[in-house]
Amino acid sequence: MAAQRGHGHAEFASESGQGGLLLLHDLRRTAVRNMIRAGVPKSVAKKINGHKTDAMFNRYNITSDDDLRAAAEAVGRRYEAPVSSL
Repeated sequence: MAAQRGHGHAEFASESGQGGLLLLHDLRRTAVRNMIRAGVPKSVAKKINGHKTDAMFNRYNITSDDDLRAAAEAVGRRYEAPVSSL
């Protein structure tokens, strides 16, 4: 990836020319999402990404529809435990 400066952001263009430009912001957001989904504690992910406040960290830790669906499925599995007969 070749780094370019423009519009106050570092931009990374794929050398293959595919996929367009990625802003540094995009890479930071992906890093936050990947760390949280991998189970890295929020405080650690926050320090790695350089966020000083929870508010700024939360702007990067975006919740998707897939995240909501996975949470609902996990809760459903938790409470689908077989009921033993008395």
